[in-house]
Formats: sequence, C-alpha cells, structure tokens
Amino acid sequence: MGLDILPLILSCPQSSLSPPGTLLQMTAKRYTSIESAANTRGLTFVFLHGIGARTCSLSSASLTKGLRSLISICSSPQDKEQWEVVIEEMFRLQQDKPPQLRMREAWALDRPNHGDAAVLNSEELLRNRRQGLPASEWAEAVGAFLRSTHLHGHRIVQVAHSAGSMAALSATRYVDLSSVSILSIIVIAPAMLAPETYYRYIEPIALGLSAAVHERRDKWSSREAAHSWMKARFPWNLWDPRVLRAHTDHGIIETPDNSGSVTLKCPKLQEAFCFPDTESQFGAIDQISKICRRIPFHVVWGIDDHLLPQVSRGSISDSAQGRLAKSVTNMKGGHMVLQETPVELARVVSRLCDGISAPCVQARL
Repeated sequence: MGLDILPLILSCPQSSLSPPGTLLQMTAKRYTSIESAANTRGLTFVFLHGIGARTCSLSSASLTKGLRSLISICSSPQDKEQWEVVIEEMFRLQQDKPPQLRMREAWALDRPNHGDAAVLNSEELLRNRRQGLPASEWAEAVGAFLRSTHLHGHRIVQVAHSAGSMAALSATRYVDLSSVSILSIIVIAPAMLAPETYYRYIEPIALGLSAAVHERRDKWSSREAAHSWMKARFPWNLWDPRVLRAHTDHGIIETPDNSGSVTLKCPKLQEAFCFPDTESQFGAIDQISKICRRIPFHVVWGIDDHLLPQVSRGSISDSAQGRLAKSVTNMKGGHMVLQETPVELARVVSRLCDGISAPCVQARL
C-alpha cells in the first residue's frame, strides 16, 4: 500500500537545562493514504520507539562487581522509521473495518537524542545534555504534540515499544484528558518496572546495557558496508529485512571528516545514559494507576523476551497497586518484536483496537 509521508520538525517545550529561547527539536513523520485523510472518524496512531537492539558480551574490564557473567543486550539506537513496516500493515489491516476503526493518520516520533532529532540537536545535547536526555523530558514533548493543532479533534491511540512506554504514559501528565481524546495506550515489551522490582531484578542488566554501548562498533566505511555487517550478525540477522533496511537508511549518517565513512545518528554517550533512567521509569509506573480507569491500557510481551525476566513482568499490571491493564498479551518473539516480527505485531495491535467504541455523534434538534 502506497502511503504519503510528511516529515516534520516540532519544537519541544522550554527546558530548564537549556538557555531561555533554546529549544530542542523533535522530528516526526506523518503517514496517510488517499482515503484515510478524509476519514475524520478514524483513528490516529502515535508510535514511540525504544532505545536499542543489539546483543554483545561485556569484557570484564567494563563490568562492575557482580556483573562479570552478564551477557547484555544493548543497541544500535532505534529511530522512528523502524515503525514503518508496522504502520503499512496497520493501514492494510484496518481498511476493511468500520470507519471508526480505520486509520486516519499515523505519526512516528523520534526521541530528541535519537535519529534525525539527534542530528538537529547535536550541539545542544553536547552543551547541556551530557548526562543524557531522560524519557521524562521526551514525555513532555510528546504531551505538547498530543495537545497541538496537528491532532486537534483526533481520536488517538498511543503505541510504544520498550523505553518508549515511559514517554507514552508520562505524556498524559501534560494533556487535559477532557479535551484530548486518547482512546488507548498499547505498550510493547515495556522497559519499566516498580522500584522494588527494578532494583531486585533489572538494575544489573540496565548498568550492563549502558556499559556495553561504549564497546559497540558504530562506524563503517559506507552505508552498504554497515548494512552488510549487521545483516550477517546476530541479532540483526533475525530482523525483518525491511526494518533493517529502514535502520541503515535512516539511522546512519556520514561522519564529518569527509572520508565517506558513516556512523550512527545517536551518539554513544546519549544512548548509554538512556538505560539507567530510573526517575523516568518510576514516574511512568506511578502514572498508570492515575489514568488506567480512564484510558484502556494494554500490555504486550514477547514470549522469548530475555531482557525482562518473567518474574518481573507483572509489576506494570499489578492490580493490587492500582495498575489495571485492560489486557496482557503474549506473542511470538523476544524483546525486539518490533524489529523481528513487525507483521505479527501489527496484527496484535489491530486486534487490541477492535474494542474501541465509535465516536459519539451529537443529535441535531
């Protein structure tokens, strides 16, 4: 299915970490079809990516005490274009459903230190975000987008993968839910846990991931060399080929030395600080109990997710703590279901949207 793609640059809210008047930028793409844009009763999906997707071993020199036997999954950073296979499949799946369940638009957003946004914000990130950009700051930018004129009157579904789940949930702090129509939030392999669970099961993994980033290759002689290198190695050889191509087409940039070499758009330092982002994580967990009775909240897990132990996964949907998930789905795949099984993931998301009710129509007197 051919989609119209419109790239946009959105200004983030003023941050106390930046000088007055200096705003970070959030890059976005809007996806529509000829038919969808006219369907004002349809759904507008907002997709948020995670942090990364690479497996590597840590040398003992880089490991803190207690992590010496850990094999860490870290990343070549994610970017908004990795959602495109899911988005295309979603347009196809929804087109034969009732008008209120069809796609109106889809948006994919870059975290301000990932993808195209990392390039635009490179100077400000280097000057004033050397300790990284937390998901909580991205959440404020997402919230500003949700209440912007771009989405005025739209019926919104947020879909987030891994660490993007923190931004999706925390963004609800920055919107008036009586005027912004968020109909559902779907979090996929959400990398967020309650404090007691995080410190017991996940903290060593998060620290290992952060350390692993610094040992990872991030420079190649050309874009095609990068693609060939990844394609021949785990875990990229498990990815859907279209997702890998999107990553090497959009997540890589030429180095500034004019040598023709390429590197990842997200700097290692920025990526590394994204993993132990506990303040954002715990804030997002707290937000669930505040919104889950108003916004249906769905959790999707890959049955082979080795990043987040099975014993830890109930934390996000613990009803005893007021975190009421509308549903919990287990699907084929690991933590990187977005990259490995995007068509199957689109089918799961599509099914979860079937329960969304039609918009109210005001009767004429």
